[in-house]
Amino acid sequence: MKKQLLGGTLFALSCFPVYSQAIVTELLINLMPEDVNIAVDLATQVQVGASDLGAPVFVSQITTDTTLSADQTYFLQEEVFVTNGATLTIEAGTVIYAAAFEFDPDLTSDNVVGSLIVTRGADIVVQGTEELPVVMTTVDSLEALRNTDVDNDGVVASAPTQNTTGRWGGLTILGNAFVANFTDSDTDSSSGNEINLFEGSIEGFGGLGFEDLDSDGFSDLLEFGSSANSDSDVLALNNAESSGSIQFLSIRHGGFMLSDGNEINGLTMAGVGSGTVIDHVEVVANEDDAFEWFGGTVNSSHLVAAFSNDDSFDIDLGHSGTHQFWFAIYDGDGGDHGGEWDGTNVNDGDSSPADGLGNSNPLIANVTFLDTGNSDTTEAIRFDDFFSGILLDSAIDNFGVDETYDNESDGIGLGLTVINNVFAGNNNVAPSFNAGNDYDTELNLVSVSALPNGLLDPRPTADSLLLTSASDFSQNPLLDDVSYRGAFGPDELFISGWTFLQEAGFLPDLAPAAEEVEIIDCGVVGSNFNIRFLSTNDASYRIMFSTDLTDGFVNVVSGQTGIQGTGGEISSTFLMPNAAPRLFFRVEEE
Repeated sequence: MKKQLLGGTLFALSCFPVYSQAIVTELLINLMPEDVNIAVDLATQVQVGASDLGAPVFVSQITTDTTLSADQTYFLQEEVFVTNGATLTIEAGTVIYAAAFEFDPDLTSDNVVGSLIVTRGADIVVQGTEELPVVMTTVDSLEALRNTDVDNDGVVASAPTQNTTGRWGGLTILGNAFVANFTDSDTDSSSGNEINLFEGSIEGFGGLGFEDLDSDGFSDLLEFGSSANSDSDVLALNNAESSGSIQFLSIRHGGFMLSDGNEINGLTMAGVGSGTVIDHVEVVANEDDAFEWFGGTVNSSHLVAAFSNDDSFDIDLGHSGTHQFWFAIYDGDGGDHGGEWDGTNVNDGDSSPADGLGNSNPLIANVTFLDTGNSDTTEAIRFDDFFSGILLDSAIDNFGVDETYDNESDGIGLGLTVINNVFAGNNNVAPSFNAGNDYDTELNLVSVSALPNGLLDPRPTADSLLLTSASDFSQNPLLDDVSYRGAFGPDELFISGWTFLQEAGFLPDLAPAAEEVEIIDCGVVGSNFNIRFLSTNDASYRIMFSTDLTDGFVNVVSGQTGIQGTGGEISSTFLMPNAAPRLFFRVEEE
């Protein structure tokens, strides 16, 4: 099997009404067979070391600035590393499909897992929008759509659901910011505490035979943090570092398990600096954690973790970002913690880092965590290993344990603050270290469901306690000052429109009903395409196209201005956007 990152095209030419999800078959024009696939190598095989037997080890790397566009279909068949300071840009509406391959079920060393890893010094820019999010998902979706065995495993997969997990890897971003990674091997004789290495190596990828040019014990491609952060001036620069920007990204059905306890998170941020933007990101049905932070200072907002088989939001190794508007939902059929929040690593040796030495201390506000299955074992939040963060203005409902900390390890850290939150419908009483929260009450949300029945609407009703006693965040430039607790206001449902939860029918359809544009006819005339449609006087229109209905639509002409309606028929002719076997066109009213 040839393993590479492929950019392929498989198109259809059709025109159909705006907002319609169905192809108008009588207008379908086939230019080339549907099984045409144009493979474009975007990654190159680069030697990164040698195996124990001296054989060269190669991995796929993107080493120059590269853009993925919505008019291509991408299949991620193995681990691909963005290296050499390159920037990977993913345009709005792009879909990346991925798979994982197990050749010998008794071995993990030969597993090939479609994953994207952005290494230190490289950037990723995801340019999704609410209308055209970027999607990273299992190839099962493509197989179900086209009724074709894309990954050559002998099976045409069914469409994935909320319970389809572990079908590929995930997205990992590695940076140079602060990491609290202590070791047993060296101890500060003056304090008896372990020594901070200031860097680490990411889990989920073997790295067997990868080069370690700086001889620090970590594979160079998998490292995060920096040993140079022991210098305070270097640390300040690295903490503000940018690894790019991610907006409106949906990551679905990943978390492939290489071995027991060695899975891949949906979105991993390790040593990522505060110059990085993480906003409107969804992780759905991940076998391991949805989101995980290993150290770093990156901030985030508007995150969605749905139906994870492990933790929704995992924090470790001295993370210190500011976060607002997180939503997690479990369906009672899996999952571990809404949040597993650790201060730093605590080894099993004779010494441990002192409380306050590099602890995770993020500020987290306006969280809503819901467990619709009311599991007796799922914990809403688990504090451990000297976690010292702040949790404010959040809403927790229906978990088996509302908050806990691990007495067998190091428990909570100095400065832990959990205040002005609402814990409703949970089975256990409040831990003794919390005060100033509301317990034994109801959240009073519009409706809660973990079924695709259109009834998941976690906004507060008019009589909800969440609409009272909101904290004043006006003096914090990293937080929105809102009048409610929890992730949603009465008129704010940020998970609507762009998410899997919307696409799969979990959320109500809040979009205003729109009339379809009546298309009269369309067709190819030489190298041009002509489309005729009926318009109204007070409307403006755009002609849009897509190469795959799952990839979203873009303007036929980049920067195209609206076509003013006349109250009658409009005929528009333009050059074909590209030489494609199949294209879909539609008319949108602006």
